[in-house]
Amino acid sequence: MDNLRALAMLAGVFFHGALAYSPMLHGLWPAADAQQSPIVDYIVWFTHLFRMPLFFLIAGFFVAYLVQKRGMGGMLKNRALRILLPLIIFLPLCMWAVIASLLSAVASVQAKSPVMEMIVTAMANPGTPPPPTALHLWFLYNLVFFCVLTWVFQYVNWQWLRAYFNRITPVLFLAIFPLLLVPALLSVAAPLPAPDSFLPQLWSFGFFGLFFALGYWVFSTENFIDLFKSYAFMLLIMSAGLYVVFY
Repeated sequence: MDNLRALAMLAGVFFHGALAYSPMLHGLWPAADAQQSPIVDYIVWFTHLFRMPLFFLIAGFFVAYLVQKRGMGGMLKNRALRILLPLIIFLPLCMWAVIASLLSAVASVQAKSPVMEMIVTAMANPGTPPPPTALHLWFLYNLVFFCVLTWVFQYVNWQWLRAYFNRITPVLFLAIFPLLLVPALLSVAAPLPAPDSFLPQLWSFGFFGLFFALGYWVFSTENFIDLFKSYAFMLLIMSAGLYVVFY
């Protein structure tokens, strides 16, 4: 699981670097290059569709592991040290790095991206600055809420729901879980924006939060992953086909 999480993070480095050549985000990405390729969009958005859900699923899996090993209090203490503390320390540094790099790029880059041109215009006509955001650390900010909600939900009787899901068949699960994601997906535009606002985004709870809960359930349910091994190739083909239709 640690290796899988590391691969998801490395895929994020590839994703953000490749966006410089993305036609879809050319007008929204500060480092957008004059050269673009539709092939970049085909590849990076396919990986991005499962990269962040996978990350939150793994996060939920490890939270369940910590609850079993150290109890709910031990889990909260561990997550505070591993998630909340890094967020508090590195968010100001991340903000400084982003602002400093943008100002440097605006002053030195000759062929400016559309976003840089907007920044130049905004600097020439200063107004009310946009509210601060969690930037690329939004996933840590969301995980803090998910961990706290895990602690809150311990006081809810989930036995009836757990008993139902423990008996669910793979086919029924594959029919139900995507439907649970629909309300969140309908509430935002595609491709999914980063829920980086400090005001919690409810759609993020209904999308990434469900994958977090799924990861928690996967740890708590024996042989859950084994039930889907025979469907793996079919799901891969269906996912790729649906992505082509969607794109």
